[in-house]
Amino acid sequence: MGEFLKEVLIFIYATANHTFLMMYWVWLPAFLLSGYLFTRWHRDPVDKTLQGRTLTLRSLLQALKLGASYSTDRRRGLGTMASLFEKGAVPFPLIFAFWLASQHLILYSLSFFMALVGGEFFAGPAVAALIMISLTTLFLSRIPENTWEEARKRLRIPSPSIPLSQSFGRGDIRGEGNPLPQSWGGYFRYVGREIKVIWKNVIFGIILAGFIAAAGRTEWWIDFSTVGGGGVFTDILNVILGATISLIIPLSPVGHLFVAAFLWKTYTLTYGGILGFFLASTLDLRNFWAYRSFLGPKLGLTVEALGFVSAILGALAVVILLRIVGFEVTHAPLFHEYVDKIMMFFSLGGKMM
Repeated sequence: MGEFLKEVLIFIYATANHTFLMMYWVWLPAFLLSGYLFTRWHRDPVDKTLQGRTLTLRSLLQALKLGASYSTDRRRGLGTMASLFEKGAVPFPLIFAFWLASQHLILYSLSFFMALVGGEFFAGPAVAALIMISLTTLFLSRIPENTWEEARKRLRIPSPSIPLSQSFGRGDIRGEGNPLPQSWGGYFRYVGREIKVIWKNVIFGIILAGFIAAAGRTEWWIDFSTVGGGGVFTDILNVILGATISLIIPLSPVGHLFVAAFLWKTYTLTYGGILGFFLASTLDLRNFWAYRSFLGPKLGLTVEALGFVSAILGALAVVILLRIVGFEVTHAPLFHEYVDKIMMFFSLGGKMM
């Protein structure tokens, strides 16, 4: 046991060193770019921008744009979602698309994933998320409008939501918000607020990743990536398994990416399994409880189930697409030779991984 814990600590240190001292040049610019996009695209509150829009491709793209430039703060996102739903001026499928985009498509979050395991874990998850969001929106749009109206009448703001007066800007998401200034000061304020949101999850994510890395070197650890011989059965099993595991690991935002990275590095899950894990993070038990809280048990379960199915289909769609074009994601990232040279040039610490 002592030797095992020693390995855990080594992997924890190596992961932190790799992420924050060697690959900061990947996620730090993405952090600032995310701040720029927030200050540029959120001059008005979300409800004012989406108000009165019907569910069309154009309005869906607008919701994706606003979500992908918002915040990964799940409490803020859930509070915004509940407030938009309470007003009744925006169709719930658009509201949910906004929420999913805020959790899956923000640049700095995807950049952390890329810094951990390569560019394939930026592009693949982004495409899979777009497919998941599109499918979820389609499925939710088939629910009769009167069902949403009944849920709105008994609306309960979810317990994880923050007071509306504490949302981004000097005002709140009810329509009085004044955005962060579109300047370097505003960008850094955005970064500071996001760090306050993610730092605990990142710490716990790195610790759990260390345990997974050490366990992956033992004989008792199961490599599901080899179950089924690497065919279609393996793909389906890993996607479903990855999505299911994600439901019980409440480390999003960002913290779950460290766990996903080492489920990949230890050959525990295939690429499809990692995509399933990534997509289902918005459906973990905390978020499921929030959906049930303000939509009601039945409708909350419906939204959760449709999201889960969409996550699985989104992950499988990317796997199938990669098979069609003949591209295989390996444990040696694309252009890793060049990335290693850049990494060592900018490194603030010794190479550990």
